Order: sequence, then structure tokens, then C-alpha cells
Amino acid sequence: MTFLATVKWDVLESISSRLRNGVPCDFSEKYSIGHFNMVRRIAFADGISWIARLRLPQLKAGFGDREVLDVASILKVEIAGMKFLKAKISLPVPEVHSYSVDPTNDVGAPYILVVKYRT
Repeated sequence: MTFLATVKWDVLESISSRLRNGVPCDFSEKYSIGHFNMVRRIAFADGISWIARLRLPQLKAGFGDREVLDVASILKVEIAGMKFLKAKISLPVPEVHSYSVDPTNDVGAPYILVVKYRT
């Protein structure tokens, strides 16, 4: 089963809608995958868009004698960095609406929900 199929998208959709006071939303069919993350756009009925960034399962490939990366710590640092930059600079930095670093959460993967800026 693929990662895309294991994620409980309906749970993430409910979380997103609840954070926007019940505004309905759905996920775009398109998605992007990098080495560490999968990204999908969340479209709300009122025209607002967010981005859902989900951490892919850790690769079992060797890192040599290095320890496997601590995913929760990495995500916490990324979120703290975004919040710090948002507070300190005038450049657009994604606003974090919700996140979970727990791979056993109800969604089935660590995730970050951020505002989508127009490009």
C-alpha cells in the first residue's frame, strides 16, 4: 500500500475545516513528493487555500554509522523557525495553523498545515 493510500485524508480534512470554523474543504488531486515530504493543497469553499505537508515514512536505507534522524525534533525545529521568522521579518512566511509530530496520530503521519501564498 502506498503512503498516499495510508493517510487518513478525511481526518485531515475534518481538522482543517474545524480550524476554519466549519468552512468545507477538500484536497486537490495533485500532490508533490520530495525526499522527506508529501505536499497537497487544501481548497476551502470560500476560496482560501492551505498546504498540508506530511512527513514521509523514514527510509530504511543506511545512513552509514549515523543515527536515524529524529523526525519529531526536526519538525519541531522547522515549525519554531517559521513562527520565529513570521514574528521578526516582513517577508511572507507560512503561518502554521496546526501540526502533529506524532507518526501514530489520527491522520497516520506527522503533518503541518500552513497558509498557501499566491504565486
